[in-house]
Amino acid sequence: MIENDTRHIVLSDQLWEEFLIRPDKHRLEFTNHAYRKFPPSWQLSLRVLAQHFLLYIERGRVAGEINKAPLVLQPGNLVWIGPTTPHAFKPQSKEPITFRLFRFRPKIGERQIAFTAPYLIQKNAQDMLWLLSALLLEIDQTSDLADKRRRSLLFLLYTNIAQNQNSLEKSSSQLSTHQQKAIQDDIYKKQPLLPTPQELAKLAQLSLDYFTIKFRNTYGLPPRKWLLKKRIQYASELLAEQAHLTIGQIAEELGYADLFLFSRQFKQVTGETPSAYRNRTSQGNLEYVE
Repeated sequence: MIENDTRHIVLSDQLWEEFLIRPDKHRLEFTNHAYRKFPPSWQLSLRVLAQHFLLYIERGRVAGEINKAPLVLQPGNLVWIGPTTPHAFKPQSKEPITFRLFRFRPKIGERQIAFTAPYLIQKNAQDMLWLLSALLLEIDQTSDLADKRRRSLLFLLYTNIAQNQNSLEKSSSQLSTHQQKAIQDDIYKKQPLLPTPQELAKLAQLSLDYFTIKFRNTYGLPPRKWLLKKRIQYASELLAEQAHLTIGQIAEELGYADLFLFSRQFKQVTGETPSAYRNRTSQGNLEYVE
């Protein structure tokens, strides 16, 4: 248990999961549930609920804010908003908005239970739609077995969203797939020359300092060292395959104005001089720099 007051008990993730599936420890009351379609004029003004609020967007785009953070929800997005978290939504498209919603109170005595995060988001929740449909069918059932099924469904929803949230937090420190592809495409387009770290940062639409951090988290090296390794990798291919080119011509093709600098950097990366590398590979010991 992390925090408690007269109205709420905030639990750690592990305790929250345990309480979801243990009916002997708390009550679970659903206060609202629906599968609704609203016109584009619909909007939800800023509010704070005392219950948990689960919202799945099935059709249309919704803009808004949760806990003062702006966001846009698209079809397939699922958001779980904890109690007392302020939120507001309004349509961002001209088509009708269709969504599934649930409001519920897990309680110990008269105090509600909450998890530590103010809200959780699952961006691609289509695979969990069957859980929401099953939950919608079970809510109006009154048997003890139906109560256990509702708890189990909420448990599965929460653990799936929380797992995805952890993945998002990890991936947010790295370059996105789109940014990585843009970098690779730019490098391929400019060969045998290479872009600078500043050019790649601009391509990724990030400041140089922030780009450097995300780049290192993604590739394991800062941009300058990674680009140097790429440059020498390409040089090793030319040395091995283009015997008609002198080492000076290869250095010039790679953008080096100084042959000594090229030789020094090549040895720094490979452990041998360009001439030694060429001699070795010409004897059949073909081995490209990785």
